[in-house]
Amino acid sequence: MSSEERAQVTEDLTDNTAESRFELRRDGELVGWLYYRHLRPDRYALLHTEVEPSHRRQGVAGATVRRVLDEIRARGGTVTAICSFVVDFLSRTTGYADLLDPRHPGYSDRAAAEAARREQADGRGVAEHAVSFERPSQEATRKEPDMSATDERIVATARATLPATNRLETEIRAGDFVGVADDPAVGTPGAGPTPTEYLMMALASCTAITLRSYADRKYDYAGDITVDVTYHEPTTVGASRYLHRTIRLSEEVPEQDFQSMINIVEKTPVTLLLQFAWSVRTEIANGPADTTTVPTTAS
Repeated sequence: MSSEERAQVTEDLTDNTAESRFELRRDGELVGWLYYRHLRPDRYALLHTEVEPSHRRQGVAGATVRRVLDEIRARGGTVTAICSFVVDFLSRTTGYADLLDPRHPGYSDRAAAEAARREQADGRGVAEHAVSFERPSQEATRKEPDMSATDERIVATARATLPATNRLETEIRAGDFVGVADDPAVGTPGAGPTPTEYLMMALASCTAITLRSYADRKYDYAGDITVDVTYHEPTTVGASRYLHRTIRLSEEVPEQDFQSMINIVEKTPVTLLLQFAWSVRTEIANGPADTTTVPTTAS
């Protein structure tokens, strides 16, 4: 299409909120679109630009991006550049640098944007994943911990007290916080969660807390964070037991950021404890517990 022909074409940009994309039409015909995520408060993550095959090499992609940027400016918004074409457009075009969000500008060059997109295409960007904690085989060998190590500190403590008058209802305490653990008979509610359920709650809550701390520093749109943990016990001899952790965010996050979040939650304190703290050192003694000193967590 020549510049003279293009001058006679009527262009209209519409915001298709149902599809989360801006759409460019020429003389009423849809020719290109740009997918986005509207993030709080007025930030737009520009994700991917597409052009109808019959309208390629006619300047549609550039026109779409330009019209979208003008629209976002008119709305008083800012831009996070995720789409490689948008990143390249901004690097070659003056006049839109002020639209880049100061905290979350997006990718700095096209190569970085395309590399992130390849990772997504390879399936490495997923929000739901399983974490397996498997018991090693008898043939497996591992280095025994150094029991004489002195370069250590206590970072958390807990106490469980099961009175002689109780069956299985156990008081559990960590610092000033008191709870109840129980192992009820089948079909009865019990007085509290089972020890296994407390372990699962520890993983779920630690994941949510860690992810919130990360999201608050990097994003402003994570919304509610819900973490579900399920324990899978195999019915086949020799199969692995595992925990499955599902993370859900009430506010949509660009899929390009999923892998970073997964990397973060794989390093939460409880995740690392479950995966690597195989050593449990046990001692036993006669006599009542010292009730004058309740275990506290070191600061």
